[in-house]
Amino acid sequence: MCPALAATAANATLLRHIVPYRTGQRPAAKQGKQHEKGRMSTVPTIGVDCNVTLTNANVNSGAARGFFVKPGTYTMTRPRQAHARPTAGGGVSYVETGLGKRRFEFIVLCRGAARNLDGTTNATTARQWRDRLWAFYERLNESHTFVDPLAVSHTVRFAECEERVIPYGKERLWVLEWETRVVLEEV
Repeated sequence: MCPALAATAANATLLRHIVPYRTGQRPAAKQGKQHEKGRMSTVPTIGVDCNVTLTNANVNSGAARGFFVKPGTYTMTRPRQAHARPTAGGGVSYVETGLGKRRFEFIVLCRGAARNLDGTTNATTARQWRDRLWAFYERLNESHTFVDPLAVSHTVRFAECEERVIPYGKERLWVLEWETRVVLEEV
C-alpha cells in the first residue's frame, strides 16, 4: 500500500475512535465488563484512552498497555543509508542503499488523575503508569510491539529510558508525577 494511503487510512481509524465521544456516544470498545472499583477491562484504544501502546508476551500476560505522550515530544526518524565511493575524477559520490530502521523518541506522562482524550478522568495512578512502562524496559533481549499515534504497528526494542521526577508537597517530600523520555529502535 502507498505510504500516503496508509497514513490516510490510519488517520481515518484514529478519527473513528475520537469523533463518537464528541457527539456524546459511547464507542463499542469501551463497553466492556466492569470489575472492582468500576473500571473497564478493555484493551487500550489509541485516540480514546492513550496515544501509544506497547505489547510483550511476558508483560501483563501479553495484553497491550496504553500510554499518554506529552504533546510536542513525539518524533520518528528514519535515516537514509548511503555509502561513499571515490569517483574517477578524485571526488566522492554517494550511493543510497536504502532506508535505515526507524527510531521513535517521546516523553510518557506518568501522572495521577490523567484525562482521557474524551475528558474523563483515568483511574490509573502516576506510580502505576511509571511501573507499567518500566516493566517493558526491564525485559532484556526481548522485542516489543509498539503501536504509534497513527495506529501503525512496529517491532521495537528499548534503546534508552530517562526519568524526570516531579516532586510535590510543601517540603517536596513525596513524588506524584514522572515524565519518562523513551527511545525505541525498530528491530
